[in-house]
Amino acid sequence: MEKCTSSEVGVDEGGWLELLLSEAPEADFAAHEHRLAQQRGSTERAAGEAVAALRIRALLEQRTQRARELATLNEVAADLTATGRRDQLGLIDDIVVHARRVLGVDMAYLGLEEASRRLRIHAVSGALTPHMVGMSMAAEAGLAGEVLSHTRPAWTDNYETAPFNHHPDNDAAARAEHARSVLGVPLLGRDRVLGVLFVLERRPRRFTGEDIALLVALAAHAAVALDNQQLVQRYQDGLAQLNQVNCELERRTGELEQALRWDNMLTQVVLRGGQVADLLAEVRTLAGRPVHLVTADGPPPEGIPADRLAAVHATLADLSTSSPSRSATGSTAPVASEPGLYPVVAGRRVLGALVTEPATTLAHTEPALGPALDAESLGSEVATGSEASGDISGAQPWRPGSVGAGSATAADGSRFLDDQYIDRLLARAAPALALTLTRAEAVDEAARRARDSFLSDLLNNPGADPAVLDRQMRFAGLDPSTRYDVLVATAGTTTTGDGLAALRAAAPKNAVVADLGSRTVIVLPQDAVAAVTDSWSTRFGSVTAGLAGPVAAGARGTHTDGADGPGQAGARLGRTYREAGQIVDALLALGRVGELCTAEDLGIYRVLLSTAGRAGLRTAIERNLGPLLSAEQRRGVPLSATLLAYLEHNLRPGAAAEALAVHVNTLYQRLEAVTAALGDDWRQPARRLDLHLMLRLRAALRALPD
Repeated sequence: MEKCTSSEVGVDEGGWLELLLSEAPEADFAAHEHRLAQQRGSTERAAGEAVAALRIRALLEQRTQRARELATLNEVAADLTATGRRDQLGLIDDIVVHARRVLGVDMAYLGLEEASRRLRIHAVSGALTPHMVGMSMAAEAGLAGEVLSHTRPAWTDNYETAPFNHHPDNDAAARAEHARSVLGVPLLGRDRVLGVLFVLERRPRRFTGEDIALLVALAAHAAVALDNQQLVQRYQDGLAQLNQVNCELERRTGELEQALRWDNMLTQVVLRGGQVADLLAEVRTLAGRPVHLVTADGPPPEGIPADRLAAVHATLADLSTSSPSRSATGSTAPVASEPGLYPVVAGRRVLGALVTEPATTLAHTEPALGPALDAESLGSEVATGSEASGDISGAQPWRPGSVGAGSATAADGSRFLDDQYIDRLLARAAPALALTLTRAEAVDEAARRARDSFLSDLLNNPGADPAVLDRQMRFAGLDPSTRYDVLVATAGTTTTGDGLAALRAAAPKNAVVADLGSRTVIVLPQDAVAAVTDSWSTRFGSVTAGLAGPVAAGARGTHTDGADGPGQAGARLGRTYREAGQIVDALLALGRVGELCTAEDLGIYRVLLSTAGRAGLRTAIERNLGPLLSAEQRRGVPLSATLLAYLEHNLRPGAAAEALAVHVNTLYQRLEAVTAALGDDWRQPARRLDLHLMLRLRAALRALPD
């Protein structure tokens, strides 16, 4: 713009300065020009002065407008960059409002570029419809595409005919707003383009360089504000995440301190020689509610409803058959499948489960239960644990919420421990209980093996000294003043030990049960024999057993012939044991699996029990079957087996041939050989009975151990 001097204007002579200072309208300048022309009688000079004055007036207005715009821009910049600003959406709303006010346009809107290369409109000022906010458009289409692709301002005074890549969605939105002239400038962040700031006129307008520069300046301030706001947001998000991690770390640290406290207390119980009941009492104190140990084969604890107990047993069965997983304690254990239940596991064995009722609100008049220790006091206690007396009754009460999470206080003052607290407590108590249970099992197993050894020594190697015999009985868990029967059992041909396990379980507490070799020996007091032997086959399946002793011999009830002298009971037990074992041998040799017999029950087969009886039996067999056995050996044909099968099947040739797996004609030929060896009278009933008995006794005798 050209500069004017006062000499050119002649302000001292014409009075133009007053008009300029008073910011008079243009009409006043025209009236003043007319007056000067009349006064001077010349219009040429007055017209020149008027033109110069109007030029100065326009220059002053332009500078005033520029100063106003700069002041507004500074105000906007200060507002946008003010600390403690609202969130990003509020900041974007302010940007479009300021853009519309500063440029004096019908509408302003702002879109931010997304990671998917689309531009989403976040704020609009002066819109005719509500559809613009939230609209997503392709970043490479429309005027936005021109701005983003070249990162410089782009404008048009006729949107519909503008030579850029039109998009149907963008054009539809422009028509809805009656857009005519549109100007867009990029929002340039530190290292990327944040988006585009648009202004829109609904009538033709040619945006000047000053308009573009002003909007670019406003966009620059807006970009800085947006960039800063995003940085602050990222910082706040990071701080929130850090606080969350810190809270989680603090919670886990509290849980670890709590777990160490529990471990220390439970370990002290174990080191003091506490049993399962002592550990459960400690856990109940910490939990503030009943806690039970449920095992698969143990007696049901009192206080657990039947449906709850059934559900626990079902869970134990599932855990026993499922694949174990690594627990938090480092042991291999199935994971608890429900609150208030945690398995007690040793290796891959599920010993049972700790059970309590989940999420129960408990009101206490005393301080809340459970330990509360800071790290320093915890370390001090652990360090001096070996020197402590083991008394934990003086431990400071734990306050819900003071260590870690998992506890709370209700509004009425009652305190409850939630499922997470209880599950963590059960998880820490389970290994200690598993250790105690396995220790008890080991002690019981050692005691059982020692008792078995003492009983075996008593039965197989009784001492000669009566005092030694009585001492052996006591070592084996027997009373020398009590009379006992001995039951020897074997599983026979069964492939499982279920029957023997049921037999062991049926033995009364005052009986002694031992596994000697492949057989189970039960030494029973006289008054307990019937409780074990009644309904034998129904209860114990194919278990074969022999019973010997006073009751087995028919002397039921207590004996009245006076008490045994020193050593007599022990000496009698050895003889009784051998007799019971011989009965089992005889039953197995006769094929009578699943029976319980005494010597009297064997009848004529009792001859198999004694050495003398077996010797006489061999003589009788030789006398009755000698010719048949000689013919069998000479011919190489199983004549004795053929005759036994024929007699066993009641003289029916077809059944006997099928049993021997031979043709019936072969059977007839063998029977002719039998007749030739034994004579024609072997078919007579009396002779046939003797032969049948001799054949069965011979088979049993051959099956007996030497």
